[in-house]
Amino acid sequence: MPAIPTREWVLTEEQETILSLADKGGDLVIMALAGTGKTTTVGLVAKSLGRRSKKGLYLAYNAEMKRTAVEWGFPAECSTIHGLAYRKVVGTGPDALFRPSRIFNGSLPGRMIAEALGFRSVGFAGRVIMPPGVGALSLATVRNSCYSDSRELSLSHVSLGDYGKLLRGGVEKLQMQKAKDLAKGDSQAAASCDNRIAEYFEAGESLRKEVLGNAKILWNEMNKPPGEGKLPITHDIYLKRYVEGVAEGKFSLPSVDFVILDEAQDSNSLTLKLLNAFRNNGAQSIVVGDHYQQIYEWRGTENSMKKILESPGVSSATLSQSFRFGEEIATFVNAYMTRYLNESFRIRGNPTIGSRVGETSRPDAIVCRTNAGCLAALYREKESRRRVYVPKGKEIARMIEDIEALREKRRPKTSAFQVFRNYEELEEFSETEEGKQISMLIKMIDKNEAENLQGTLARAGECRVGPGVVTITTGHGSKGLEWNKVSLWEDFPSEDALSKNEEEQRLGYVVLTRAKHLLDPFSWSLFSETVDVGI
Repeated sequence: MPAIPTREWVLTEEQETILSLADKGGDLVIMALAGTGKTTTVGLVAKSLGRRSKKGLYLAYNAEMKRTAVEWGFPAECSTIHGLAYRKVVGTGPDALFRPSRIFNGSLPGRMIAEALGFRSVGFAGRVIMPPGVGALSLATVRNSCYSDSRELSLSHVSLGDYGKLLRGGVEKLQMQKAKDLAKGDSQAAASCDNRIAEYFEAGESLRKEVLGNAKILWNEMNKPPGEGKLPITHDIYLKRYVEGVAEGKFSLPSVDFVILDEAQDSNSLTLKLLNAFRNNGAQSIVVGDHYQQIYEWRGTENSMKKILESPGVSSATLSQSFRFGEEIATFVNAYMTRYLNESFRIRGNPTIGSRVGETSRPDAIVCRTNAGCLAALYREKESRRRVYVPKGKEIARMIEDIEALREKRRPKTSAFQVFRNYEELEEFSETEEGKQISMLIKMIDKNEAENLQGTLARAGECRVGPGVVTITTGHGSKGLEWNKVSLWEDFPSEDALSKNEEEQRLGYVVLTRAKHLLDPFSWSLFSETVDVGI
């Protein structure tokens, strides 16, 4: 995050428009494309409004963003949304809903939940979900409810976690088998597949109802008065209680004249409910983000910027001048946006930055779609004797350890692999679209010894970033980062798969906008096989 300017700044025409709109006092949504200086711009807005004795609040997406904003002297009070809630409902006084000692940093273990609440095993599609698994699904369901603006837990919030992936993989395999049976003219076998598919869906619905009942028990337990609950709570619980309390008039909001919400594309329904409460209190709302970088739908995020724009009296503005890369990369990104994102927004390259789209054998970063892709890229770079940093090294090592546990008829350590009863079932799942990443990992294990893989990953996870070190990360891990030279790995989806998945299309935009001086996208089949990319 660049420093907020302390002297006169040569503004772009777009920045001047944004400052003018903000000075008029109306609500404003700023669509800021990649690398266009969004936080610097809203810092200038806060500074301008502050000169008129207006008190502001900057809501950062996470604690790291808040810390950075404070360090750079952001000209408004800085907080996370959780921070607002914590100060209001967590404490030791008689009015506090929760005690600080009761808050659990991280995700509560499913075993702790099951033991405290007496959860029993649940049957699902011929297998048994043990109590810790039931506890974990119940917690995920409560979390989904906390992300929403709903007052009550319902079936729409239920998470089946990895069992949901298993269900989808099983249905996909049966659908493929049905197609083969129909091609052979065997209608009886095709009908049998239909019956088994119906059984899968019935099992899924039964499990959803079971999980919902347990999630309601967990929610009630977590919301018991101080000193009465058997379990600690997560940060999501006190945030939910705070926002709902604000909406009901039980809690007051900070008294401010304007509120700035950063990274708005990653907001969820609960965040919007809080923002609307500020607006109803008379505060001007200034929302900034890039809806093309909305890549966390599975965490409950939604197209919140579009929702806010639908409100009456809200103005919109755009930041399209990139300060990250030059015109050639911008042209390439625009061609991609035209083809897949179907929007009129276009990013403008910085004419003072030399950048190009081409091949490189020594990138500063390799961005992959999957953890398995990171592993393959790691081995290629190690063969070139390059020092490698893999932020997710330990996570991938755990996946390999669990695959080997199933192969050796041992119980895996993580829930993602405990859904499989044996290695054969894992192999079957790996043949489906849901299991594609596992298939890639199995191939890497077969090619290399698992023990050596884990050691290599552990070393790569501990390597320090520095000159000559190549960073290997996933597309999701690359968000918010930039490097001089970036290569994409070959595991991004095919054109056919990409055209059917909007979140994958947005992820493509994210990874194509990470390079400052050189972008090498040609390992991705989308560009190595498609000649009419528009550049």
